[in-house]
Amino acid sequence: FSGPDGSGKTTVIELVRDRFQVNEPHLFHFRPALWPNLGEVGAKTGVIKEVDRNFDRPHRGGRKGKLSSLIRLGYYSSDYMIGYFLKIMPLRWRKEIVFFDRYFTDIIVDGERSCIFLNYKFLAQLRHVIPSCEFNFLFRVDPERILTRKQELSKERIELIYSRMEYLAARDRHYHWIDNNGTPEEAVQQILNILLEQQHRKYARKLLR
Repeated sequence: FSGPDGSGKTTVIELVRDRFQVNEPHLFHFRPALWPNLGEVGAKTGVIKEVDRNFDRPHRGGRKGKLSSLIRLGYYSSDYMIGYFLKIMPLRWRKEIVFFDRYFTDIIVDGERSCIFLNYKFLAQLRHVIPSCEFNFLFRVDPERILTRKQELSKERIELIYSRMEYLAARDRHYHWIDNNGTPEEAVQQILNILLEQQHRKYARKLLR
């Protein structure tokens, strides 16, 4: 589940999880988190003196250079790849359902949130290397509505994130738009409709073999 801060993802995620009461999905935030936060690593190794834990403002970090961005990208990418096989694959082998509130998609469309200042088209190519989610739901809410909830991002910044999402959605059938301008229940129904339609197509193909 991906979208700008204030797009209502958290509420919708919890409602969708409630629909899977028999097999409640496991919820991960952003990455498998096999490795600790990069700031914590820097503090332990003495590279930085103090860890900034102001998580209410995730875009608070200043602009970083390419070397710093590449180091962060490599660190997070290794977490996605190694963490996926050590933490996520065992769940999938047991037929468990896994949700991610944000995933590598967020590094592509809003890398600045993770202090990764690299070209989004370059980052988009890495999705072919990073273990992928079967369904990627992109939340769209009118920027004006988001700004009434959170003032962290400007209207221009929100629209930039949407334009990068459109770039992904136009090139990858695993990305699905969710209009969350209505009620959370309406967004949940959109997601369930997509899941049911895709599962129907999958089983229909098997029957035709």
